[in-house]
Amino acid sequence: MTITNRIFGEQTPQSKIKELNHIIDELRNAMTYVIDANQKISEALSNTEYDNHYQAYGQYGFQQLMGNGGKYDSSIYDIIGNLRNEIKEIEEQLKNELNK
Repeated sequence: MTITNRIFGEQTPQSKIKELNHIIDELRNAMTYVIDANQKISEALSNTEYDNHYQAYGQYGFQQLMGNGGKYDSSIYDIIGNLRNEIKEIEEQLKNELNK
């Protein structure tokens, strides 16, 4: 059993990289929906009695997702960065195994 089989089980490193890239693409697409939803809600509530409350509290979830919340919040960008790091680690493991 190779080290990559121990790490990935039946899944090959290449298929894991493909899966992670697919997740990154899906997250990028989702970001568009988050931005659009925030904008539509803001526009719908503009000049209503609910606008201030939404701006103060409701919009924060969208801000968190897009990385504009508190510094300790995890955003979609953070998740994409973590997935990219995971891909780099897999590629490094593959390179190391090939060099053995």
